[in-house]
Amino acid sequence: MAVVPTSEPETVYDIKYYTRDRRRDRPPVRRTLLRKPDLERYMAAKQFDPAKDFPVPYVNTAVEEDYDAVGGGYQK
Repeated sequence: MAVVPTSEPETVYDIKYYTRDRRRDRPPVRRTLLRKPDLERYMAAKQFDPAKDFPVPYVNTAVEEDYDAVGGGYQK
Protein backbone atom coordinates (compact mmCIF):
# COMPACT_ATOMS: atom_id res chain seq x y z
CA MET A 1 0.00 0.00 0.00
CA ALA A 2 1.50 3.28 -1.08
CA VAL A 3 1.44 6.33 1.12
CA VAL A 4 -0.26 9.21 -0.65
CA PRO A 5 0.67 12.69 0.62
CA THR A 6 -2.31 14.52 2.03
CA SER A 7 -2.73 17.41 4.42
CA GLU A 8 -2.39 15.16 7.47
CA PRO A 9 0.97 15.58 9.23
CA GLU A 10 1.71 11.84 9.21
CA THR A 11 1.51 11.58 5.42
CA VAL A 12 2.97 14.90 4.29
CA TYR A 13 6.34 14.51 2.66
CA ASP A 14 9.19 16.53 4.16
CA ILE A 15 10.16 18.54 1.10
CA LYS A 16 12.81 21.23 1.51
CA TYR A 17 13.06 23.82 -1.20
CA TYR A 18 16.48 25.38 -1.52
CA THR A 19 16.99 28.77 -3.08
CA ARG A 20 19.49 29.30 -5.87
CA ASP A 21 23.14 29.44 -5.00
CA ARG A 22 23.84 32.92 -3.61
CA ARG A 23 27.38 32.93 -5.05
CA ARG A 24 25.86 33.74 -8.42
CA ASP A 25 24.55 37.04 -7.07
CA ARG A 26 27.93 38.29 -5.87
CA PRO A 27 29.81 40.79 -8.00
CA PRO A 28 32.71 39.26 -9.91
CA VAL A 29 36.17 39.36 -8.36
CA ARG A 30 38.20 42.26 -9.70
CA ARG A 31 41.52 41.05 -11.06
CA THR A 32 44.33 43.37 -12.11
CA LEU A 33 46.45 42.22 -15.02
CA LEU A 34 49.97 43.60 -14.76
CA ARG A 35 52.05 43.81 -17.90
CA LYS A 36 55.84 43.98 -17.91
CA PRO A 37 56.04 47.74 -18.72
CA ASP A 38 53.71 48.44 -15.80
CA LEU A 39 55.90 46.42 -13.43
CA GLU A 40 59.06 48.11 -14.66
CA ARG A 41 57.48 51.52 -14.04
CA TYR A 42 56.35 50.48 -10.54
CA MET A 43 59.77 49.07 -9.63
CA ALA A 44 61.53 52.21 -10.88
CA ALA A 45 59.27 54.39 -8.72
CA LYS A 46 59.67 52.17 -5.64
CA GLN A 47 62.11 53.52 -3.07
CA PHE A 48 63.60 51.02 -0.64
CA ASP A 49 63.58 52.04 3.02
CA PRO A 50 65.00 49.43 5.42
CA ALA A 51 63.28 51.03 8.41
CA LYS A 52 59.80 50.63 6.91
CA ASP A 53 60.11 47.75 4.43
CA PHE A 54 61.32 45.15 6.95
CA PRO A 55 58.99 43.97 9.73
CA VAL A 56 59.79 45.07 13.26
CA PRO A 57 61.52 42.41 15.36
CA TYR A 58 59.32 40.46 17.72
CA VAL A 59 61.54 40.90 20.80
CA ASN A 60 62.59 44.52 21.11
CA THR A 61 63.59 44.61 24.79
CA ALA A 62 66.54 43.00 26.52
CA VAL A 63 65.71 40.04 28.75
CA GLU A 64 66.68 40.59 32.37
CA GLU A 65 67.99 37.51 34.13
CA ASP A 66 67.15 37.01 37.78
CA TYR A 67 70.02 34.95 39.11
CA ASP A 68 68.54 34.81 42.61
CA ALA A 69 65.34 33.08 41.49
CA VAL A 70 64.54 29.77 43.18
CA GLY A 71 65.47 26.97 40.80
CA GLY A 72 65.96 29.36 37.90
CA GLY A 73 69.46 30.73 38.30
CA TYR A 74 72.94 29.33 38.63
CA GLN A 75 73.93 27.56 41.82
CA LYS A 76 76.10 29.62 44.18
